[in-house]
Amino acid sequence: YEKYVTVKTIEMLPKKFIYFPLQVTPESSINNLEPYFVDQLRAIDLLLMNITPDIKVVVKEHPIFAGERSEKFYKILSCNLRIYLLLLLFLYYL
Repeated sequence: YEKYVTVKTIEMLPKKFIYFPLQVTPESSINNLEPYFVDQLRAIDLLLMNITPDIKVVVKEHPIFAGERSEKFYKILSCNLRIYLLLLLFLYYL
């Protein structure tokens, strides 16, 4: 996870962004109601398709789920220039 982090300080945040906190997987509050969003990458893609290109998506891993996702998950996120991966403990200090 840490090697894909692109935002470590407030100054590194994009000017316009939407904050997207990842959930643990599986998550009963989203899996049963909306199975399309079991894969959170789909939710992020849908978000990106519905916002203007000047708005970025800042993604933060769930604190208790750090290290549980595959490296492929973070690689997919890091390939999109509109997605910024936040340092795990970053928002605790804002």
